[in-house]
Amino acid sequence: RKNRTFPCTVGPTTQMGWHNLLPFYIVSVFSGLIPLLYTAASSNDEYLPFSYDPSDEYGPGSWHEIAMDRSDPSTFGPWGKYVGWQHVNLKITGNACSSDRRPSPVNLVPNVECTADHEILTHAPTNEDCGFGDMLFVPTPHALVAKFPHNDVRCRRPQIDFPDGYPNWWTAALMEFHVRSEHTIDGRRYDGEMIMYHHGTFSNKRELAAVSVLLDASGDEIDLRFQAYLEAFREAVERVRSNCDAGVEYVDPDPNWLDDFQEMSDNYTTEHQQQRGRGLGEDDEGGLDFREARLQMDASLLDEQLRRTADAAAGRKSTPRPRPFPYDIWPSIYWYRYLGGLTQPPCTEMVLWTVLDSPLVISRGQLRTLAALIDSYVDPKTCQRVDATVKGENVRPLGKFNAAEQNMTHCTAKNYGYWRYKD
Repeated sequence: RKNRTFPCTVGPTTQMGWHNLLPFYIVSVFSGLIPLLYTAASSNDEYLPFSYDPSDEYGPGSWHEIAMDRSDPSTFGPWGKYVGWQHVNLKITGNACSSDRRPSPVNLVPNVECTADHEILTHAPTNEDCGFGDMLFVPTPHALVAKFPHNDVRCRRPQIDFPDGYPNWWTAALMEFHVRSEHTIDGRRYDGEMIMYHHGTFSNKRELAAVSVLLDASGDEIDLRFQAYLEAFREAVERVRSNCDAGVEYVDPDPNWLDDFQEMSDNYTTEHQQQRGRGLGEDDEGGLDFREARLQMDASLLDEQLRRTADAAAGRKSTPRPRPFPYDIWPSIYWYRYLGGLTQPPCTEMVLWTVLDSPLVISRGQLRTLAALIDSYVDPKTCQRVDATVKGENVRPLGKFNAAEQNMTHCTAKNYGYWRYKD
């Protein structure tokens, strides 16, 4: 039982940004048509043998029994490919699902004051940014997953910068979609949760940062940006069924990921050596020189103070800046934050969680579609259905917040207003 694995998956990719797809989605809403997206199969991830059904033998109560080999990252599931490189090396060493040191998900109730002085920062949008059409949409046994490119060759991957002691960029890796929110806010569970996972850089390259958008399915109308994701995943699911019906042989859509990771790792090593030659490289512990980062942040803070002073003198108010994809869907600049872990095996406690405090409002129909898509997983290799959720609900039970090892902060309008771009 412990060595059973789920097979690989398939999913589509498109050459169009979501904003370019909106006319097609508007047509589909009123006519029932589904936009045609270019489709490819998914990566060669081996999915771990677990289920979200508490009554299943592979349910959350048994996650800690999944066998993992410390010397073989492929036994860590999809996150194993992020282990052992120069540019990213997640600190996964085995199965941590029995640990209660820094559990996730948890009920969000702050126990310390917010000390952040600005919102999560992004780059200013450019034509070189990755967009909707650069993503790989992958149905998996456990969630719907949208993956970003492994490098910046085709487009510039999304990055964010956190306030309050995190000086390095975090690079977008993938997005996961869940029915019923994994986190709760003061006891309230929302209808869903969209999680944007980022891997760290430099001194944070062994960690992940997750920004969660809670979903509230009380809207009278659909959210067009969210609908774009649903349509892409619908096309992925339908393509698997079509291929199975036609007997089309499975094709790995991401066959070059190993080469991409190797190239990124080699480039990182070269840049590291060049930075050391200029005296601006990493310190002995593998982290970006903090003094240099601190000087950069101080300069940014001074620029922001000068801008605000000029705005106040001219009678201008601070307003939201346009955000690059995929952060343009964020419903709030305020959030809860704590240190926790992955909410599925291997459950490694290496995640900086940031949960936006206001939900994205979608329609009830969109929630039903999301659940149906999650619940419709078919193994593209065997064409057999795999049930690993509870009718599409894929939520790990809440952990008990450990105040001895975890702090929870909630930043609001009392702490900062709309800010600026990182660059």
